[in-house]
Amino acid sequence: MSELLQNAAHLVQGTAHMPLSDIGGALTPGQVVPTPGGGTPPPGFRKLEAMLSWMAWIVFGLCVAGVLIVAGRMAIKHQSGQGGAHASSLVWVLTACILAASASLLVTGILSVQE
Repeated sequence: MSELLQNAAHLVQGTAHMPLSDIGGALTPGQVVPTPGGGTPPPGFRKLEAMLSWMAWIVFGLCVAGVLIVAGRMAIKHQSGQGGAHASSLVWVLTACILAASASLLVTGILSVQE
């Protein structure tokens, strides 16, 4: 461990007198930072984008259907005093809605960077 610390100290001392542009390929003030997200999309990207869009519609439809089904079951079971038993089902459905919305925002953010 002490040898590792000594090597690190020698590296720091050896680069202390060097200009910043020579250390690790650092950028000079006139250079532009490259953007790895640029360029052209790979072949078949539009088909993937269409498939993701269809999947999002299906998932959001299922989320709405899930909320309606749980609400209907709660309304029916309310007469027998068991309406609160479906609260955990509603929590799971709403958690799925949050996950789907998060995934949709993430994909939308990535696709907006591509264009």
